[in-house]
Amino acid sequence: LSRLGDDRPAAEPVLAPEAWLGYWQGTADQPPVPVRPASVAAAYRRRLVEAEVAAAALAAGAPYPVAAAGGDGWGVGQTLTARGVLTHAAHVAEGRIVSYKIWAPTDALFADAGALTALLAGQQHASPAAARQALNAAVLALDPCLPYTLELQDA
Repeated sequence: LSRLGDDRPAAEPVLAPEAWLGYWQGTADQPPVPVRPASVAAAYRRRLVEAEVAAAALAAGAPYPVAAAGGDGWGVGQTLTARGVLTHAAHVAEGRIVSYKIWAPTDALFADAGALTALLAGQQHASPAAARQALNAAVLALDPCLPYTLELQDA
């Protein structure tokens, strides 16, 4: 990690089902902003911390962190996963599921270019190969759960 040139602490993922419940019920215009790493090194550092926390929980026989909020037919449940916070939301009326939504960590980090752009902002590279390496490190730091292809267009 020291090679990546950043010693800032990693941001902890936050379970915030109440905020998601408000969005799901329509009382908030935008979904909560996911925790985005400040740097590639911070993203990798966060993964290491999450792995340590998960290993300690397994060794202790403790359940993995979960959180829930809801009432009157509306509910949101969250848990930490290997890639970040996974959120499920459901609306039930008259005993039937009216709607159901999943927000996965990959959705939160790759639905728009914000997280990737933030990781790459201000960087300059001596060659296309160096740019490709930096871009690949940034994508992997965000840990997509799907295959990806890098395409660089030299301007």
